[in-house]
Amino acid sequence: MTLAKVGLLFSIAPFVLLAQDRGAKSSYQEQISERSPSLVIGNGPYRDAQTPWEQPLASYSCFKPGETITSTKWAPSMGVSSSAERTDKEEYQGYADEQRDPEEFKRIGARLVSERKWAEAAAMFQRDFLTDSSPRSLASYLNYASCKIALKEYDSARIAYRTFISKKADYQSAWLGLARSLLLMSADSLQRARMAYEEWLKLIPETDEAKYKKELAEAHKNIGVAFIVDKKYEEAIAPLKKSLQYSEADDDTHLRLGQANAMLGDKEEAIKEYQKAFKLNPNNKDAKRGLQLLNVTVD
Repeated sequence: MTLAKVGLLFSIAPFVLLAQDRGAKSSYQEQISERSPSLVIGNGPYRDAQTPWEQPLASYSCFKPGETITSTKWAPSMGVSSSAERTDKEEYQGYADEQRDPEEFKRIGARLVSERKWAEAAAMFQRDFLTDSSPRSLASYLNYASCKIALKEYDSARIAYRTFISKKADYQSAWLGLARSLLLMSADSLQRARMAYEEWLKLIPETDEAKYKKELAEAHKNIGVAFIVDKKYEEAIAPLKKSLQYSEADDDTHLRLGQANAMLGDKEEAIKEYQKAFKLNPNNKDAKRGLQLLNVTVD
C-alpha cells in the first residue's frame, strides 16, 4: 500500500510578516501556534483512512528465497521516544505459537482486506511473519502496517515499518509508509517523519519521477512544513518550491511558501504565494488572513 494520494501536513496558524514594521516579526512569531494535524490526500482533506488500498497488496514475489536482506542502524531510531513505547516483541507476541501454513495466512489476509476487515487481516499478516522467517514473509509487515493505518493504530504501523526497514533498508515504500505513520501519530514525530521522507527521496531515481509525481509532491511539501514548524524558514523554501514542480495546483503548498517568505521578511513573495493559494482555493482562510495582515485587499 502506497496511499498514492497522501500529502500529509500540519496545519499551523499563518506566519505573516509586515515588512514595514521591523518589530512585527517577533510579535507574529509569538502568535504562531501549532494546531491539531490537518491531514490531506493530494489536494483534499484526509477522509479515506478506512480505504487505504489504492494499489494492490505488497507483492510477495518481490522477496524471493535466498535474497540478501540488508539492515540499517538508523532505522530503530525512527520510533517516537516515550516511556510508553512498545517493543517489537511486545507488539507481535501472542500468535507465534500458531502452527499453520504461512501461505494460508497470506491468502486469508488478502481475502479479509478485500472485505475491508482490517483487524482480522492484520492478525493474519502478523501470524505470517511470526511463523515464516523467510524473505517471502517481509511483505506481510507492509500489509500489516497498511491494516493498522486503516484502523488508525499508527504506532503499530510505525513499528511494522521500522521492523521491515531493519531487515531491508533499500525498499522504497517502507520509508514512505514510515513517514506517513509518524505524521499521523503526533506533531512530536514530525521531524522524524521528515527524516524518513528524506531517506525515501534518496531511493527514487530521476527516471522514476513521473511514476511518483504525487508522492514526490507530498514528500517535499512535508519536509518544508517540518522546517517551518522548526522555525527554519529559509530551509523550507527549496522543498516547498520543489513540491510545486510536481503539484502546481496545491493551494496549501502555496500557503506554506507564503508563510515561510513572510517570516523571512520577503513581503512581495509572500503576497504572491498567498494570492496564488487564494485564487486556487477561495475558501483558504489562512491565505486570505495572510493577505489581509499584509494590507492587501481581498475581494
